[in-house]
Amino acid sequence: MSQRQLAAIMFTDIVGYTAMMQRNEQETIEIVERQRSILKEKAKRYRGEITQFYRDGNLILFQSVLQAVQCAISIQEASHPDPFIPLRIGIHSGEIIRKGKHVNRMGSSGKNISCPQQPRPIIATKSKIRKTADEQDLEIATWIFEKS
Repeated sequence: MSQRQLAAIMFTDIVGYTAMMQRNEQETIEIVERQRSILKEKAKRYRGEITQFYRDGNLILFQSVLQAVQCAISIQEASHPDPFIPLRIGIHSGEIIRKGKHVNRMGSSGKNISCPQQPRPIIATKSKIRKTADEQDLEIATWIFEKS
């Protein structure tokens, strides 16, 4: 049975993953494994639920925007040491539809929120996420999506 809920949603992916795999498959696999280890640790620390892992990315749900923003910053900080992980993170808040652990649907502004092509940004889709970050003196970028 599908269930609707409000959530703060975090997407992550590795910038240039396909090119990295073509250059050095073994090194890229090690980077992905390190990324997953970091994500598991940080999601647990900030009470996030990893619902899906993709090849080089994932989807994590949080009950609060503040937890998602703090987790994103912590993930980026942990991605600094060698080998550097060129990670992109997008955060959205809104209604989702779930069936078990899988998220079946999100509001339209939740799609492609990690679209800027430079590594290391943390992108937020709504002003309330930006406001939460500002109140906590956390630096993030805000990416506003227009409805078409």
